[in-house]
Amino acid sequence: MSQKRDNALGKMRQAQHSLDLMKHVWGVQTPVLDGYSVEEEFRYYLSSFLNACYSATCMFDIDAKHLNEEMLSFRREHPQFCRRETGYRHMDTHSEPVMPEGKGYKPPQGDAVNFEPQPYTPVAWNMVNFIFKDELYFPSESEQTVIRRCSEHLADLHTEIQQICP
Repeated sequence: MSQKRDNALGKMRQAQHSLDLMKHVWGVQTPVLDGYSVEEEFRYYLSSFLNACYSATCMFDIDAKHLNEEMLSFRREHPQFCRRETGYRHMDTHSEPVMPEGKGYKPPQGDAVNFEPQPYTPVAWNMVNFIFKDELYFPSESEQTVIRRCSEHLADLHTEIQQICP
């Protein structure tokens, strides 16, 4: 089982790499490669992220007809990412690209705060700059940004892998 775990964790590293590139491209608003827009590159990294996460869930299946029950349960609990026909990965791979939507900055409801600190070097010892910029959301969702949803999904998947194969 350790080989399957190692393979799944390798896919998790691939997913984390794609997520880091999504964060970078969107954060600096500059594509890594010439000839692409920020939105194009973000979408390509999102596609890579979705496929790597899904591949990590497949590492524990015996074959296409004999699925690992624990991972199958995880897929059922994460239908937006894992469901056939309607999940983001399935749609992106087999139908049409998942196109995140820019909806501007959307403050959360009530007294909640969406605050995701990023590492940075302060300009002055007593000054902090807050930047409120457009964020991207999955087409059917508006509560959490694509990056936050993907980060949470990756953390959930990592926890699941650790439980299946400590």
